[in-house]
Amino acid sequence: MRPHFLEIQAFGPYIEHQRIDFGKFSGNNLFLLHGPTGAGKTTIFDAMSCALFGDTTGDRDHQQMRSDFAADNQPTIVKFCFRQRGNFYVAYYEKRKKKRSEGFDDDRQFYRSDENGNPLPDEKILTKKDEIKNEVSNILHFTKEQFLQIVVLPQGAFQRFLRANGDDKAKILSAIFRTERFTEFQKRLQERLNTASGELQNLQTAEKTLLANGQLSEGESIENRLQSLHEEAQKLADYLQELEAANNAAQQQLVTERALNDDFQHFEKIRQQLHAHLASREAYEQLKQQKARLENVRDLKPLFDRGFELKHSIDEKQQAQQKTIEKKQQEQKRLQQTEQDLVNHAEQKNAAEQAREAAQSLREKLPDFAKAAELRQQIAATQQQLATQSDNLHALQKEIANIEEKIAANDKQLSQLHETARQLALYEREEKDLNALRETLQKLTAAQAAAEEAAKVTAKMAAQYDLAAKAAEKAHQHYRETERLWRSSQAALLAETLQPAQPCPVCGATEHPNPAQPADKRVDDIELEKAHQAKEKAEKAEQEARNAYQDAKNEQAMQENTCQILAASFTDGIPSQEALEQQWQQAARQRKNAEAAQKQWQALQQATEQLKQQQQDKTAQAKAAEEEVRKHELALSGLQSNWQAVTERLPAGIPDAATAEKQVAASANQYAQWEKKQQTLEKALNEARETYARLQTTAEQQQTALNEQEQQLNELRERTKQACLAKGFTAMNEVVAWVKEFSEETLKDLAQKIEDWEKTELTLQTTFNEAQKKVAGKQKPDLDTTAQKAQAAAQTLRNYQSKSGEIGNNIKRLQDLQQQLTALRQQITDKEAVVKPLRELFALASGDNADKLRLQHFVLRFYFNEVLAKANLRLEQLSGGRYTLLNDETVGRGKDGMRLAVFDQYSGTTRPVENLSGGETFFTSLALALGLTDVITSQSGGIALESMFIDEGFGTLDSETLDLAIRTLAELEGSQRLVGIISHVSELKERIPAKIEVIKERKGSKIVQA
Repeated sequence: MRPHFLEIQAFGPYIEHQRIDFGKFSGNNLFLLHGPTGAGKTTIFDAMSCALFGDTTGDRDHQQMRSDFAADNQPTIVKFCFRQRGNFYVAYYEKRKKKRSEGFDDDRQFYRSDENGNPLPDEKILTKKDEIKNEVSNILHFTKEQFLQIVVLPQGAFQRFLRANGDDKAKILSAIFRTERFTEFQKRLQERLNTASGELQNLQTAEKTLLANGQLSEGESIENRLQSLHEEAQKLADYLQELEAANNAAQQQLVTERALNDDFQHFEKIRQQLHAHLASREAYEQLKQQKARLENVRDLKPLFDRGFELKHSIDEKQQAQQKTIEKKQQEQKRLQQTEQDLVNHAEQKNAAEQAREAAQSLREKLPDFAKAAELRQQIAATQQQLATQSDNLHALQKEIANIEEKIAANDKQLSQLHETARQLALYEREEKDLNALRETLQKLTAAQAAAEEAAKVTAKMAAQYDLAAKAAEKAHQHYRETERLWRSSQAALLAETLQPAQPCPVCGATEHPNPAQPADKRVDDIELEKAHQAKEKAEKAEQEARNAYQDAKNEQAMQENTCQILAASFTDGIPSQEALEQQWQQAARQRKNAEAAQKQWQALQQATEQLKQQQQDKTAQAKAAEEEVRKHELALSGLQSNWQAVTERLPAGIPDAATAEKQVAASANQYAQWEKKQQTLEKALNEARETYARLQTTAEQQQTALNEQEQQLNELRERTKQACLAKGFTAMNEVVAWVKEFSEETLKDLAQKIEDWEKTELTLQTTFNEAQKKVAGKQKPDLDTTAQKAQAAAQTLRNYQSKSGEIGNNIKRLQDLQQQLTALRQQITDKEAVVKPLRELFALASGDNADKLRLQHFVLRFYFNEVLAKANLRLEQLSGGRYTLLNDETVGRGKDGMRLAVFDQYSGTTRPVENLSGGETFFTSLALALGLTDVITSQSGGIALESMFIDEGFGTLDSETLDLAIRTLAELEGSQRLVGIISHVSELKERIPAKIEVIKERKGSKIVQA
């Protein structure tokens, strides 16, 4: 990864937009990031880490990185563009104030871009945290923690890779060189071995199953068993031929006797059916009698049907005659009533004629009524218009007076508001200045509290560091004493094994004048290892306490610096919160009052102008209303004179034309109704006389027809009686019932039943004669005995056929088993040839080797030794040939074997890296980091480490070592690797021409790139 540019805003001490263009360092890959303590140098790399991983490089939460000087509406922005394997990528971070609630929203983006940071066409922009995390990891091939150990080496963490334990080093190297593929290879190898072993086991189990299915005796072979079965099958085949002949003869005898038995059974069945049929002859004779009677009834039925029709016709005529008589009586009553109504109506003729003459006289005066009504309507309309115009005039005069009063009042209020509104700008400036001081005072109070808390934490960390240092010194002394006792104990044990005249295993001497004496206390390897572990644990605790103490000091300094910056905003001393709040509230009230006065003045001024315009409009409307009133008064006077003249000609008692018209219509209608009723009564009288005469004629005709049909019915009854006697029927009532129930279907059904009985008798008699001929002179067979013999013969044959089939199946089964075993044993041989090399290879990759290392750990150990070889080339130059890094093999194998020790050429001793001084730790860590990047570049481990940033540490070096470090880093320029040094050491500023300077100001920092 190589940075291309970085843009930040409202992040840490950087308020305004800042940009660093790393592409400008293409000709000079070593640059210095310089600035005073607390200016924000480390914040630049916090911004990179925040954009890439969503968190800072140190212990600060990314939520705390928003600038304290930023306004609420100013978003925090980080845009980091970098190049990786020829592609540009952008990691974007933004913190923006929420629109509808308190607090801020975090937004992140990641996408592939052009060199200006713009998304490529059709490029998907990732916004979800998990998607961004996975994509960054896939592109960079390391996590944030590994990023801080091999790319950006922040304050207090530069030596972490140097002092990291075996597990941490293994994680870093595994991610860099992608050694997880060896674990995956081992996993796939195990899967192949498990699959092949399972298949081999399944084949061996199948072999055992096949042998068990063969059901062989102990020591018996499949071949011998097959030969024995073939001999037994041949003997059984000969005997089966004899059994088949005997069974065929028995089955044929059974078929013959069954046929004869069926003939005897059929004969008996027909005999029983014929006897049962002949027993039903009496019922047959009854059916014949019923048929004869129905045939006689059928002959008599036309006479009875004609009689029924005549009787029904006579009943209907009698009913019609009765109705005609009733109607004639009703019509006679109506005729008499109509004659009386006509006499009464003639008496009302004189009154109707008088009403007609009065109506004619009143009709002649109807036009005067209409004229009077029209004049009354005109008078009323004119009076209404006159009243409306008068009311309108009075209303306009009242509105004009009210408008004049409002104009006078507004003019007076406008003069009062103008003076108050004129001071608005002054009050706004005062309120804004006081509000800014309020916010600054709040931030200062919070910063002072944070500074006090940081001071307490610093004091606490200092005490813990002092305790940890004392504990580490005590553990180190205990380890040195334990090691001395252990060496003494080992020498004493060796001395106990010395024999006179025998060579010493150490020096080879045969004389032993002064053998080592045992110490007061013997120490074994276990006690020595415990003391060594206790020493390492105490030294680790001391280092952690030292780091925590340094972090606390840095935090305290940052908070105190923030307090100084904020306090500088108060030129006349820092006021109290209450006093400043009261001043701001007073200014806010004055500003609000002035704003309200200004708005009120503007609204009142506009309202006054509108009132003056209304005054002019209303005055013009009042003049027009006065003219309309005069016109309507003159018109009303003329209409009233005309109405008086017309009403004098009208008759008294009739108020209007409508009443007169009603009286005319009523009188005319009275005479018309009399005439209409006279005509109606005369017509009704004529109709009643005609209807009565018609009903009289109808009644006479009905009586004549009724007499004729009664004569016909009497004659028909006599003929029917004679016909019944001729057929032998004496009871007429029974004949009537039979005639009503008679149907041709019943007669046909009786004829069919008689015919069926006769046909059945003929069929049964013929069948009986035939069956009797078949059994004549024969004896009924003993079918049960014959069937038992045939069944026994068939069962014997089946038993031996089944036995023959079993022998054949056994032969077939053994032959198939023989073929399967041959094929299966070949498969077992082939599969064993596959499993054996897989098992040996998996054992080797799983740690069954001379080094007892798994494949991935072996590869990690190889890369670790390569890194040490490259690092020692750098360390030899940086230390002047004094130090060499070693893989400390004394701590065990596996991942824990990647522990470091340093060999001192001056003293000829090896010691842990934790015992190096501050300056020695710095350049040793630098050499190790450079060695790591060298191996990555040469091995192409999946990561392109084109950048390295070193945060502080140069202040611990003396002048000579500093020169060596600068020269070593300068030599990296030829490798096209970008190396950034973050330091406030002024000597570096003179030696490194390419610089990024951070300038610290009262209201934030800014970046200047040179």
